[in-house]
Amino acid sequence: TAGRDRQAVVYNTDDGKVVANLVGSGGSKKADLVDADIVKSVDDGAVLVATGSSDGTLTVYSSPAEDGVAAAAAFASCGTITLTEDSIVNVSVHPSGKYVVAALQSGRVAFAALRDGGVLEEVAVLDGNAGGAEYTCADLHPDGLIYVVGTAAGTVQVWDLSKQTPAGSVQAQGAGDEGVGIASIVMSDNGYHVATSTTAGTVQVWD
Repeated sequence: TAGRDRQAVVYNTDDGKVVANLVGSGGSKKADLVDADIVKSVDDGAVLVATGSSDGTLTVYSSPAEDGVAAAAAFASCGTITLTEDSIVNVSVHPSGKYVVAALQSGRVAFAALRDGGVLEEVAVLDGNAGGAEYTCADLHPDGLIYVVGTAAGTVQVWDLSKQTPAGSVQAQGAGDEGVGIASIVMSDNGYHVATSTTAGTVQVWD
């Protein structure tokens, strides 16, 4: 979880206990921590946590896994970079554990890489060509190749990450009227479905 106290909290959902408190994950002291993501690397089994803040700061932590669970109090920072001066609205760690994707409020998508030795490095910040609409939320497909982003104009935009470009967009039902935008996006575990909600309270499932 991510909070306004600039602290990311890692939970073990099996026993409901806190595994780690990642303090100071945000950038400036005035920035809120707005999103966090966690994934177990398919390469070496390390557990990675990425956090994004309202001042455009991206931070990545790594911990060795013990029986598939992040080792308590063993998270170490892989680095912190400032992607932009506007807010990050979503961070997603690639299943490979080598990349992080972030959706920016300004309507752009940022890519960062974890190089050898655990060094975090910005790769690119690309315009989403969303017609000037702000990005509000996003989620990464389990295969790491598709990134689905919601906008304040009520559109759902699909990025092809292999080409690092938007592949298309659709208008959510009931969105786009009188300032109704996309509030949240969730991808199913098998990647077959996407659920979206709007600021007017409409939930829609896509396949």
